[in-house]
Amino acid sequence: MEKKVFYLIDHFKDPFAGTEGQVFALIKGLIDRKIETEIAVFKQSEYLTKEKFPCPVKILNIHKLLSFYAIIALIKLAIYLKRNDYGLVHIYFNDASVIAPIILRCFGIKVIISRRDMGFWYTPLVSMILRINSKFINACICNSHAVKNKTMEVERIPNNKLSVVYNGLPDYKINKMEINQVKEINELAPEKNIIIGIVANIRPIKRIPDLIHAAKILADENEFDFKIAIIGGGDDKELKNLSEQLKIADKVLFFGAKQNVGDYINIFDIAVLTSESEGLSNSIIEYMGFGKPVVCTDAGGNSELIQQGVNGYLYPVSDVHELAKNLNELLKSKEKCKKLGINGRNKVEVEFSIDTMVNNTLKIYRNFGVGQC
Repeated sequence: MEKKVFYLIDHFKDPFAGTEGQVFALIKGLIDRKIETEIAVFKQSEYLTKEKFPCPVKILNIHKLLSFYAIIALIKLAIYLKRNDYGLVHIYFNDASVIAPIILRCFGIKVIISRRDMGFWYTPLVSMILRINSKFINACICNSHAVKNKTMEVERIPNNKLSVVYNGLPDYKINKMEINQVKEINELAPEKNIIIGIVANIRPIKRIPDLIHAAKILADENEFDFKIAIIGGGDDKELKNLSEQLKIADKVLFFGAKQNVGDYINIFDIAVLTSESEGLSNSIIEYMGFGKPVVCTDAGGNSELIQQGVNGYLYPVSDVHELAKNLNELLKSKEKCKKLGINGRNKVEVEFSIDTMVNNTLKIYRNFGVGQC
């Protein structure tokens, strides 16, 4: 049986991002299990030029998806795979899964694709192409049942080709090893303040203004000393303007993108996610790994992570009053915060470790002859 698997991905920014982090951890886990791996990326990245990747990397230099050059590059890749006895390719991200499956299958190579969001990128044309592609893939791995159902609905992939493998949280994050104090938060938010934190890049789909509006309701209704900590990249000008307009600028702290996200989550008292669409949120899993009570939207796979009143609260997307109500419940009770946090951490340790993610993925690969003795 084969002991090798090849990965194809649009780009690899760094191992700290959501999907890239899962791919990085999966490849390292397979290498530890003596599975030979390689990866090809459409585009070069600063990280790949400077850092050592766990396995060999091929740069395809594909910059325009539907182009003659892209087709030739993928044909050359397929020939390389055949010559080097790679019988299985696992594809991540959207562009690669649009163009590559048909070409690879023409060369007799088995294809697995991944789906990790609720399809905000689907357009009528892309959806039509993906429905054609569904006949050329061998399997599709989704990171939540919500994503699986959406993929089946739009791409019309048969249920027997679909599997769910939850994201994994690295052990060092679960164990809180080498967590540092965040000096900038300690200076801006004295110990008496309760920190309500969110880790999300500033994009419309993340709906961070909802948290600021909820903070205004909280500020008007009670005397709790709290701060909102926003950890994530993007243009924060509009959010700062909103905070000023609502007269709560002193309660909203912006820290930008951080690699040491765990250091910040560690000092949250309450963790929030306000997104209107989620596949399976790495932020929520990380919140739970750090034992934080979670308040998040009932969107995508969030309800597969959060059990109402057990390890957090779910609220309808855009309902800032319900968000404020849930936050208020936690502001009033440190004991409840602690209980929900412990329950969340226990769930992560059982269901969302990297080892569990790697082993469950390898079970699917074994259906195609990879990793068997």
